[in-house]
Amino acid sequence: METRSKRRKTEPVADKIRRGEISVVVAIAEELPDLFYAEILPKVDMTDTFKLAQVSKWCRDVVWSVGGVRSLKAKMEAKFKAAYPGYSMLFSDLLYMMAFYDNVPAVRALLKSGVDVNVSSHDSTPLHCAAEHGRMPVVKVLIEAGADVDKKAYRDQTPLHKAAIRGQAPVIRELIKAGADVNATAEDGNAPLHYAVACNEKACVAALLLAHGVDVRKADHAGTTPMTLAVYLERKKMIKMLKQAGG
Repeated sequence: METRSKRRKTEPVADKIRRGEISVVVAIAEELPDLFYAEILPKVDMTDTFKLAQVSKWCRDVVWSVGGVRSLKAKMEAKFKAAYPGYSMLFSDLLYMMAFYDNVPAVRALLKSGVDVNVSSHDSTPLHCAAEHGRMPVVKVLIEAGADVDKKAYRDQTPLHKAAIRGQAPVIRELIKAGADVNATAEDGNAPLHYAVACNEKACVAALLLAHGVDVRKADHAGTTPMTLAVYLERKKMIKMLKQAGG
């Protein structure tokens, strides 16, 4: 005997649409996925594509699938060229953008589509962007995908430098766990600890001081150590922390 659920699965899609159980877009995608990816999704502009991704989990999964993200490059170019004539949009910019917005499904799909996890965009990598803005879920995805945690970008700063400057202590701990060089130096000779002290980020200083092998007496190109900096800036709590760590 045929059950009601079985009848629902075999009944015409048009009936489901009429009852409002599924949308026309969903129906096309379910019944004709090749047509949807090739003809429908590419014709939806970038703004509407992002809106579509918010309609439901199903729509989000479709938009942020490998097939979905491949259509976004042309949409991005159209949007940005309209605002900035002559602007050339790189597909790597999309990975950077999705890292900034903490869009994990999109980041995963872009990586699966072949975008290099370490590609440079805006003079930094997606990991620099995620670390700077505290996008922890994306940081973890990028690290799992093989992101270079010691990659140097703008002014030879690593993702750890970016996290220290912006006070992203949880990200610092995640990067250190992934093997990031806590003593890496930027072009001015500053290590992440210098930046954390200068920016008065106590939680970051604490996270860095707990790292194995951290050099609390490391001097920059001007001969300034984290302790020298803390004394000059009158960071009393940091002075105490650095003293306890041997600084």
